[in-house]
Amino acid sequence: MSVKADVIVVLGCVVRPHGEPSRAMRCRLVLAVDAFKRGVAKRVLVSGGRNHDGYVEADVMRNHLVAAGIAPDAILVEPRS
Repeated sequence: MSVKADVIVVLGCVVRPHGEPSRAMRCRLVLAVDAFKRGVAKRVLVSGGRNHDGYVEADVMRNHLVAAGIAPDAILVEPRS
């Protein structure tokens, strides 16, 4: 049986220097990409605010998802949490 959801939520995590996702963030994103490609939901919500280096976690995650083949219009961004 396949579980269907309205949205896949990816919570923010540490962004490494130069805007690179941390290992934990990459793991979350891999799971989100897999779930999206399996059709669990038609949208992905990334949530995460600005870190001390000025990077917005949600923006870093959105860029990673787009690079993984998810269309930008399927990604919802919440950058203030």
